[in-house]
Amino acid sequence: MSEIVINDGEDVQEIKVRYRGIEVIYDEQRDKWKAAIDDSWFERTGLSEAKKKIDDFFRAEHEIEREFVLYYCGRWNRENYEVVEITSIQDGGKSAWITRSKQERGRGKTREKVDMERLFRDCPENRGAVERIRQINDRTEALHNEAKEIAESMIKFNPTFKVGK
Repeated sequence: MSEIVINDGEDVQEIKVRYRGIEVIYDEQRDKWKAAIDDSWFERTGLSEAKKKIDDFFRAEHEIEREFVLYYCGRWNRENYEVVEITSIQDGGKSAWITRSKQERGRGKTREKVDMERLFRDCPENRGAVERIRQINDRTEALHNEAKEIAESMIKFNPTFKVGK
């Protein structure tokens, strides 16, 4: 079902149609219908063509076999990986929309667009590699803490000043 909003200003008539939750806007100056899907704008000459593009997007998104993969989310000099669900592939296979179930700042599931280079197949070999990376990070952190303790235990230089001669 479509919702139509018409704003008849002095210079431009603006028509907005909400179709499948996506706002489609008529650009009177260019005589085109435009909309954004996953933060990417497109234009079509007719409303029916714009609706078809939206239908194609939803069909493609729902036809994708949802797959769980490992997502590299390294932050703060740590190699972190988590299991995420790919919900759609975009930009000719260069990026994907993922759903993260991990709570971040008190939020539940989040959806975000990421580069495909940050996604890895969830398989035993990669799980083993992630475990080895975590072990190395743990050893690195332990060595860093040991070095910090040694540095803190060193005798500080305390100059003594002689007054006079």
